[in-house]
Amino acid sequence: MRAALCSIVLGAIAVVGTSLGACLMTIDENRIPSSEADAAPDAPSPVSLACGDAACTLARAVCCARNFGDTDYRHGYCTVASQCESGDYFTCQRTRDCREAGTVCCTVMDRGSFTHTECAASCTGSMLCEPGVDRCPDGKMCTPSQGFPGLGECI
Repeated sequence: MRAALCSIVLGAIAVVGTSLGACLMTIDENRIPSSEADAAPDAPSPVSLACGDAACTLARAVCCARNFGDTDYRHGYCTVASQCESGDYFTCQRTRDCREAGTVCCTVMDRGSFTHTECAASCTGSMLCEPGVDRCPDGKMCTPSQGFPGLGECI
């Protein structure tokens, strides 16, 4: 009796064997999607922001202001932006929270009221910063903010 070789490819799994029922299974690991656990050790860790009594991991959440126009992150709670009841939220609190090179943490205002923070190449609102760490543009100084308690602002 002659054995015939079988070869079947199912996604990332290749099944190879004979028609006698003995098959060898090999897995092509290059075709398996990687997970976060496989990330390179030098990959940046997710940004974590202080928020109320917790810390939000920005890959999944924002720090939502408890009330409309509240600029104090210490009153906030972690949620996804679409579930933020006040509509006002923090995605950064200082430049180091911004992962893209050349971006800084900016406040976004609507008719004079705080709506959110975002990382951008330049700010139309205030630039939030960490005193003694972040450099401010145009000769401004990073000082404790009057409008954003607990944070620094370039003035």
